[in-house]
Amino acid sequence: MGKHTCLYYDSEKSLLDLLHYFFKEGLQDNRLCIWVVPEWLGIEGSKAALRERIAELDTHIDKNRFIFVSHHEVYLKHGKFDHDMTLGYYEAKEKEAIELGLNGLCVCGDASFADDADWSNVTAYEMAADKLINQKNITALCAYPAKKFDIVNMFSLCFSHDLILRRGDDAMEVLIDKREFRK
Repeated sequence: MGKHTCLYYDSEKSLLDLLHYFFKEGLQDNRLCIWVVPEWLGIEGSKAALRERIAELDTHIDKNRFIFVSHHEVYLKHGKFDHDMTLGYYEAKEKEAIELGLNGLCVCGDASFADDADWSNVTAYEMAADKLINQKNITALCAYPAKKFDIVNMFSLCFSHDLILRRGDDAMEVLIDKREFRK
């Protein structure tokens, strides 16, 4: 995966099939892992889903190496999406990880909270997030439910991600890969 990857997923299964690899890699790289979980799955549902896929998940949680957080706490803290507040949260968590002797942050956020009215704010956030991610020790997977966002939305994100994937239940497709160009 890239340093800043975008995933369009078709179902819970297609999200989790890729997500557990992303977080396993983050744990192996000695990073603090954070999943800003989608509302439809919730924190307990997210933990249960990853317990089936990541050995010793509870140990990582107990050692504060893996954090599950509500999208309300990160994206909608004051009732609406504030991308500056969200970026501040990630920057503080990356600093906290480094101070704890970890190699940085491995974060997945799910954009299922957003709608068409938020879209310009979402794209501005993704551009600002890309700058932060490339300046810090952060690896990010931005998850977007394909049922909610159309192809125009998807391609508007190509400027802010080095890799854009589409994951169905049976296969994954690389839509855009700019990793070689961004080195």
